[in-house]
Amino acid sequence: MSLPPPIPPPSLATPPKARPTELPIRQIPGSHGWPLLGPLSDRLDYFWFQKPENFFRTRMDKYKSTVFRTNVPPTFPFFTNVNPNIIAVLDCKSFSHLFDMDLVDKKDVLVGDFVPSVEFTGNIRVGVYQDVSEPQHAKAKSFSMNILKQSSSIWVPELISNLDIFLDQIEATLSNSSSVSYFSPLQQFLFTFLSKVLARADPSLDPKIAESGSSMLNKWLAVQLLPTVSVGTIQPLEEIFLHSFSYPYALVSGDYNKLYNFIKQHGNALFI
Repeated sequence: MSLPPPIPPPSLATPPKARPTELPIRQIPGSHGWPLLGPLSDRLDYFWFQKPENFFRTRMDKYKSTVFRTNVPPTFPFFTNVNPNIIAVLDCKSFSHLFDMDLVDKKDVLVGDFVPSVEFTGNIRVGVYQDVSEPQHAKAKSFSMNILKQSSSIWVPELISNLDIFLDQIEATLSNSSSVSYFSPLQQFLFTFLSKVLARADPSLDPKIAESGSSMLNKWLAVQLLPTVSVGTIQPLEEIFLHSFSYPYALVSGDYNKLYNFIKQHGNALFI
């Protein structure tokens, strides 16, 4: 007697669902508001009434979207050449589109539409503000990649040796005190490490730079970005004195020249 052929087991794989060929196009929600008044209102929310994180969360909830129109500082009254109107992109899937060079023009865009004076960078428009279509962008990118490639062999040993110095400083402070601040030693560690691996310039060769180089760099950066960041001072003083106008390069020109001369004298990787 012959047995009937076995019944094949049901397939565990589920057939893929057909995807729609076209998704409905939605209008980007949000608004830039009335000229001058809209950007000013959003600026006060951003820095004062809501603070940056809650500023975006509130609008995400309001518009039920992670992509929406709004304004970001700096803006009215003394930033007449800055356009505060933006489209906020707050989720990973949408954020990836910012790297599509066919969709996004990156010319003079880093902190919104605000670009600090080129005096802060030696009257040179640095690569981070250049779009990929600009002739100098490829040169700036190539220069940066070559610096990273040349120093690749010393990153790990320099990281370890400077980290040892950083931890020794923390332990020495703790031996004489019940508390310690990591900020200043960490800033010195990062400044020394990056000076050595990026410029091959050892801050210990210049006592002034070794002691104050990191604070000089912090001041140089802070004066540029003050109109765009909250520092937690008393309102409305912060709005009046920190977020209403750009600060001049003259405030940090002395420190900038000291750092420039240090790199020029000891930066073997940059001046050859």
